[in-house]
Amino acid sequence: MIKPKVLILSGYGLNCEDETRHAFELAGGQGQIVHINDLIKNNLDGGFDLNDLDTKIADSEKKFYEAMDNDFNTPKALASIFSLINSLEKKIWKLSSKEAPLFKKFIQKQFSILGIEVDALKIPENISDLVNQRELFRQKKNFPAADTLRQQVKELGYEIEDTPAGPLVS
Repeated sequence: MIKPKVLILSGYGLNCEDETRHAFELAGGQGQIVHINDLIKNNLDGGFDLNDLDTKIADSEKKFYEAMDNDFNTPKALASIFSLINSLEKKIWKLSSKEAPLFKKFIQKQFSILGIEVDALKIPENISDLVNQRELFRQKKNFPAADTLRQQVKELGYEIEDTPAGPLVS
């Protein structure tokens, strides 16, 4: 039996993503929680053909507007966005510095049409400094010092996630 994969978007002020994932898993699915800001960060490197991304975005946008023109079919419109996200799931960290803003702009535009504003988290300078210092410790393989800085950042109310594109702060 095939396990359907489910992308569960999380964001600030939302607190039901764990329960949602659990419900899908109970129903035989495989849930993955992804913070919306992780999808729209500008600092992603790597890449696949930008023309392919343009085509995928255009197709998703067409389906989105067709759904909205069909008696404001919001579930189908959202499905067009999530279908695009799902198709890029394994490639998201390989988007180039030209592709990532294109994807971000598309996601923000589509969600704003639905009244959902998605803004990148503004990281205070002192937190950014700690994260940068921690990254230097990690590069020098001084992991105890890096872990200490991670804990300091956590105590200040932020989380660090290490990704192929570098640390993400939320």
